[in-house]
Amino acid sequence: MEKRYISPLTSNLSEILIWASMALFSLFYYPTLWSDILIVILLSLAGILLFFKGDSRFVKLTIYTELFLVPIEYWYFFHNLYLLLILYLIFLAGLLLRRLDIASLIAVVLVAVSSRVAKPFGTDELMIDYYSAYQFLHGLNPYIPSVTSNVYQIYNLSAEIYGTPYTTGGIVTNLNYPSLSFLLYIPAVIFHFNPNYIILFFYVLLPFILWYRLDKTTFLLFISSYLFNIYYLLYSSGGIDDIIWITFLILSFISSSEWVKGFFYGLSVSFKQDPLIFLPFYLIQLHSERKNICQFLLSGVMTFISLNLYFIISSPVYYFHDIATPVFDNLLQIGFGFDIFSVIGVFFEYKYFFLVSQLLIFSTFFYLYLKGKISNYLGGIYFVMLFMYRMLWNYVMYIPFLNYLDGSVDEKMKINKEVVKPLSVLFLLILSSALVFHYAFSSYYNGLKVEVLHVYTESNEVYMMVLNVSYQGPLSEVKPFFRLFSVNAIHDGNGILWLSNSTWIKSGEWEIVVIKSPSPAFNVGLGEIIINAYYGNINGFLTITVK
Repeated sequence: MEKRYISPLTSNLSEILIWASMALFSLFYYPTLWSDILIVILLSLAGILLFFKGDSRFVKLTIYTELFLVPIEYWYFFHNLYLLLILYLIFLAGLLLRRLDIASLIAVVLVAVSSRVAKPFGTDELMIDYYSAYQFLHGLNPYIPSVTSNVYQIYNLSAEIYGTPYTTGGIVTNLNYPSLSFLLYIPAVIFHFNPNYIILFFYVLLPFILWYRLDKTTFLLFISSYLFNIYYLLYSSGGIDDIIWITFLILSFISSSEWVKGFFYGLSVSFKQDPLIFLPFYLIQLHSERKNICQFLLSGVMTFISLNLYFIISSPVYYFHDIATPVFDNLLQIGFGFDIFSVIGVFFEYKYFFLVSQLLIFSTFFYLYLKGKISNYLGGIYFVMLFMYRMLWNYVMYIPFLNYLDGSVDEKMKINKEVVKPLSVLFLLILSSALVFHYAFSSYYNGLKVEVLHVYTESNEVYMMVLNVSYQGPLSEVKPFFRLFSVNAIHDGNGILWLSNSTWIKSGEWEIVVIKSPSPAFNVGLGEIIINAYYGNINGFLTITVK
């Protein structure tokens, strides 16, 4: 076979590396340092791959290997032997009939139908969006915080399990996204069905769109990794809805008309803010394709305004505050990118380090793309997202999809030496920033000192501790909150949130604090436990071993 280099192959492998990082975290969680390092390495390699093209001689091997492993993986997750057998029969029939693409589409529909849809929501975001749609149908403006403030009471769900905590106490109950994020769920409210089915619909829709648009080989590279990375299905059936905005963005990219491109881009931005980061690069791309940028922008702006203007006019302050919440509010730091070391206190970075790093990365890759030094900007966007203060997998896992639209072919591997210097400068600037925001802000990551006085255990589980907590730092006083990390407990990205009787502690003072599990489900097994005390940007970390 003739040696050629194509982007879809590296996109496929990028998705596999992202899958590996997600699987690794599900096994070890935060406290295992070697797994945290490996997760960051895997995610970084996944982003680096987006700058390159893969040798087309390995395409068939990649597709067949992934599709062979898909039924085994789904059997492992769902414990459904019938699903395993049916998937193998579908792939075998597709192979014999030389329509593996059709067989893969049938497999997508089958696993979607067979998936365990979260009840009732799966995430606090979907719960708030659904409740916002309900309140809007009853004539209320969901961007007014009081309209959605009782969402946990309405659905009788645990804030400790579902909630996104503020570092100063309380949890997020307000809308965080533009209006389509809840308007899209109006049918679920009217017809009383689980809103996760709307997300799952887009999970099924996207492969059909790409099947129509891509050539057969490129589509098989997409669908094999799409199926293999089961987290695309688990996220879509579990209340994580980023598959929706990426579908609208892909529709914008593949449309030929500037008006249609703008319309779908407007829908994408009306659902979430994430697509905004693509806009400067997208405009350069449209200019290079000799597209009418004014028509694109007018269509996109009109689409956004038609969906959001009512809410902006009704409550401009609330609207812009709400959609700025994910970036600017004091949300508890979680994440699986470079922020993971800060989350567990291994190498704490003050929150503005991540913003500075993002600006540096964005500026560098925008300059390189503008000057024609790089032909693909998706890797740059990927790394901007990887340096989020709260980096979640759904911020990066869908970006490789757009690379399948790159139909260019190279006869040899190309590495532009002109980009080495600016990328080296970028690396040194980020490294310098990391040192500055770590050492210059040491009073923020060790402002709270924690000493364990007594640990209460029952049935080999820790359910309560007595701590001596002291504070010395830049704020006049703090009221600390507490979370734990342990490999011997099941928890999400927030860690394990425990209750306490802490009060306000002035700088230079201390108090005895009792922290306890809110329920047996939040008990922690014996072994190594990381205790994180926090208030605002002030933190304290202590690692103990309970035997």
